[in-house]
Amino acid sequence: MDIRYFIGIDIAKATLEWAVYDGKKIVLQTSSPNTIAAIKTAWRLLKALPG
Repeated sequence: MDIRYFIGIDIAKATLEWAVYDGKKIVLQTSSPNTIAAIKTAWRLLKALPG
């Protein structure tokens, strides 16, 4: 299995901070409210990454 990305999530009561690292640089960094709708949106962003 080839690991392509490392995903870090800082979880707070009101917000989530997302970062995706490809081993060389951060390829995605975003913040979202801690709600189901916002998590689904962030998940779509993650799924849109190449590979």
